[in-house]
Amino acid sequence: MDQKLNQLSVSVQESEDQIRSGFESVLSTLKDQENERIARHKRQLKLKSRNVIMAFVFLFLLFTVSLIGNIYQRNELTRVSDNDLKYRYIKMVGGINAEELSKLEDIFH
Repeated sequence: MDQKLNQLSVSVQESEDQIRSGFESVLSTLKDQENERIARHKRQLKLKSRNVIMAFVFLFLLFTVSLIGNIYQRNELTRVSDNDLKYRYIKMVGGINAEELSKLEDIFH
């Protein structure tokens, strides 16, 4: 009985050793694959190329022109909005004379 128990203990120990070595090889393989998967890319913007500089200048000019255009349109819209209010007032009262028109212009400007 002791002999069978010893044989069983030895076979269990051998199985444990095989399993541990298998786990160690799997873990080392996983670590190697993880290190291979991590790729670090550093992106840099170098202004050495003439095309890159020209693109930045073009985009800056486009932005500036767009900004100026938007400001002009905003001012124009405000002016047209004021004229629209004056027109509606004149239609509402049924017409006005020169003196009332002058007074209306003073109110809006």
